[in-house]
Amino acid sequence: MVRRSTCSNAVMQIFITAVMCFLFACPSLSLADSYDDARFAIRNKDYDRAASLLKALASRGHKDAQYQLAAMYRSGRGVPKNHEKAAHWYEKAAQQGHAKAQYNLGIMYEFGWGVEKSRKQAHSWYEKASKQGHSMAQAKLTPENGGRKNKAIEKSANEEISDESRLHRAAVKGDAELAGMLLDKGVSVDAKDKYGASALITASEQGHAELVQLLLQRHADCNLKDSYGDTALIKAVSSENAKIVGLLVKANANVNYADANGNTPLMIAARSGDLGSVRILLSNDARVNPKNRKDWTALSFARSGGHKKIEHLLVSRGAVTLKEAKTETADLGWRIEQRTTLRDKAMPVLVEAAWRNQKDVVKALLDQKVDVNVRDSEQHTALSRAAWRGYEAIVQSLIGAGVKVDTFDNEGRTPLMLAASSGHERVVKQLLLAGANVNMRSESGPSALAIAIRQGQSGVVDILMSYGADIGNSRSENENLLIWAVRNNDVATVKRLLNGDTCIDCVDTHGRAALWYAADQNYVKLLKLLLASKSDFALVCRCTSEIRM
Repeated sequence: MVRRSTCSNAVMQIFITAVMCFLFACPSLSLADSYDDARFAIRNKDYDRAASLLKALASRGHKDAQYQLAAMYRSGRGVPKNHEKAAHWYEKAAQQGHAKAQYNLGIMYEFGWGVEKSRKQAHSWYEKASKQGHSMAQAKLTPENGGRKNKAIEKSANEEISDESRLHRAAVKGDAELAGMLLDKGVSVDAKDKYGASALITASEQGHAELVQLLLQRHADCNLKDSYGDTALIKAVSSENAKIVGLLVKANANVNYADANGNTPLMIAARSGDLGSVRILLSNDARVNPKNRKDWTALSFARSGGHKKIEHLLVSRGAVTLKEAKTETADLGWRIEQRTTLRDKAMPVLVEAAWRNQKDVVKALLDQKVDVNVRDSEQHTALSRAAWRGYEAIVQSLIGAGVKVDTFDNEGRTPLMLAASSGHERVVKQLLLAGANVNMRSESGPSALAIAIRQGQSGVVDILMSYGADIGNSRSENENLLIWAVRNNDVATVKRLLNGDTCIDCVDTHGRAALWYAADQNYVKLLKLLLASKSDFALVCRCTSEIRM
C-alpha cells in the first residue's frame, strides 16, 4: 500500500513550482516525450489531444510534428479540414528535409490543393524527396509521369504497387482525396481487386459515405458484382449504413437484386432491423414478397427478429404471410465451399458472421453444431471478433455454445483484451463471468488491465480490478501502469492504482517516473496525488544533470 504524506498545501505548491522549473530546463526531452504522446493519441484516435500537442511542437520547429499536423489538416481529423494550412505545415517540414513532407507538398502543388497549381513546383519537391530515396516520389519522376529518364528510378517505380491497388487501398481507408487523385490520373473507377470488388463495393462495405459519393460522381457502376455475387448495395445494407444505401439507390442501384443466397437488400435490412434502409428501399420500389433460397421473405426475417416496426411497415406495403420455414437452419456448407474455392485464406463463415454482427447466421450455424472455435487466417475466433466489436448478443450465444474464452490471436490478444481495448464494458463482464482469465497474457505482451489503462478505459479498469486483475502483473513491461494512467490524465485510475500495490517511482525506458509526466503536461491534480503519495521528487530532477553532461 502506498503511504500518504501530511504535506501542507503550501509545501505542495512549492514542490509543483519546482518541478515545472526543472522541466523548462530540458526542452529537448520534453519535445521528444510530447511527440510520443501525440503519436500515442493518434493511435488511440484521440485526435483533439493529438492536434493540441502537435500544434505546440510544430510551432517550435519539430519537423515530424509539422508533417503530422499537415496530415491532420489535410484529412480533417482533430482540426477543421484546411488544405491551405496543410500545405503550410508540409512546407515547413519539407524545408527541414522531411522526405514525406516533400513528396506530399509536391502532391499539393500538382493538384492545386491549398496552393496555386504548379507542375514546376511539384516537380521540384518530388526531386528533393526522390534524392532521399522516397520511392513514390521517384515514380513521379519517370518519363510516363513527365520526369527525366533514370534507370534506377524506373526500377523502383516498377516495384511500386499499381495505381489500381492504390485505389482499392484508398477505398478501404476511405481516402477520398487519394482516390480522386488516382481517378484524375486515369485509373478506371470500376477496376476490380483480386476478390472481384470495385472500389465502390469496398467503400460501401467499409461505410465511407464521402468516398462512395465521389465514386458515384465519377460514374462508378453501382450494379457491379464481386466474386461472391455481392453488389455495393448488398454490402451497404449488410453493414446497416442507411446513408450509403440512399446514395446508391439514388444512383439507380438495383434494389431487387438477389445475392447468392437469394436475399434481396430488403430482406437483409429486415433481418438486421435496419428501419432506415427498409424505408429507403420501399420508397424506391423494392418488392416485398420475393423469397430467398430457403423460402424466407423480408416479412419472415422481420418477424423472426422481432422487428415490429419493420413488420408493420412491410404489411402496409402489401407483404403477405407465407408458409414459414421451420427454422433458418439453412445448409451453409455450399457457402463455405464457395468461399474456400474463391480464396485461399477465406474467413470461416462463423467468424465472418460474428464480425458482421449477423446474429441470425451465427444462430443457424451454432444450431448446426459447427466448430465454434474455428479460426481465421489471423487466428481470430468468432468470439474474439465479436468481443472486439462489442456485439453482446453474439458473444453470449458463442459462450452458450461452449466457445473457448481464453485464446490468442496472432498478435497475442485474447477476446478479453480486445473487448477491454475498445471499452466494451458489458462484453468484458460477459467474458469474466464465463471464466476468462483476468490476468492472462502472452509471453511478452500486456495484460487486459495494462491495455485498458493504456487506452484510457477507466470503466473497464474498474471491472477488471474488481475481478482480481493483478497490478503487479505489469512489472515486466517497459513502462508501468501508473505512468500510462498519468499520461492519459486518468485521475480515477491513478487513484485506484495508488490504493493498490503499484510501483509509484518506477521509471520507463526514458528514465522518467509518473511524477515527471504529470509535471510535463501540467496535470496539477495528478501532481498533488503523486506528491501526497510520497513520489520521489528527486526523480524529476534528473533532467538537470542530463543537461549538464
